Amino acid sequence: MYVLQMVDYARDLERRVSYVRTEVIGKTRENREIIAILLSSSNGQRNPGVLVDAGIQARQWIGPATAFYLLDELANNRQLADELLYNLDWYIIPNLNPDGYEWSFRDGSVL
Repeated sequence: MYVLQMVDYARDLERRVSYVRTEVIGKTRENREIIAILLSSSNGQRNPGVLVDAGIQARQWIGPATAFYLLDELANNRQLADELLYNLDWYIIPNLNPDGYEWSFRDGSVL
């Protein structure tokens, strides 16, 4: 999954699932968006949070995939979401290094 597909998928979930919000928390040197996804059933009330960040190093492709798996489960598995969103807010940053991630697919050599 490329970075633009990640952003599009997160925004699609935001449109479909009432307790999912996305926010651009920064831009990279190459002008790619760094997004954070909030999952919360608290209706504006702040709860203790769980932070999941991934994609910090360019070639660790499993991190963003795992973050998106968790996001997908929390957004589409209602039974799981009811348990894990009760009194907890989830903040998922699926890719903190989108420039490096894209580079590793485009130009980086896999060792």
